[in-house]
Amino acid sequence: ENGRVAIDRMAESVPELIILDLMMPEMDGFQFLTEIKRVEAWQSIPIVVVTAKDLAVEEQQFLRAQVQSVLAKQAHTREELVQEVRKLIISRMNA
Repeated sequence: ENGRVAIDRMAESVPELIILDLMMPEMDGFQFLTEIKRVEAWQSIPIVVVTAKDLAVEEQQFLRAQVQSVLAKQAHTREELVQEVRKLIISRMNA
């Protein structure tokens, strides 16, 4: 639904992977990232950002430091997203 609901649900059950859209109601993806990085148990969750937003240089730099991958919706197919998620799952299993 939105970032606030996601954080509430994460308090109940920690996800193994987050696919994040930056443009959400109530709490945008940047705010969401800032909030979840405050909780030590959530800091190691791999995050894939999928967005249609044109990112400013500062936003790109922020995301590079916070997430594993950023995919532009208009530049990637659904299959490419699935492949990226598979890569992250495999790398976590082998870690």
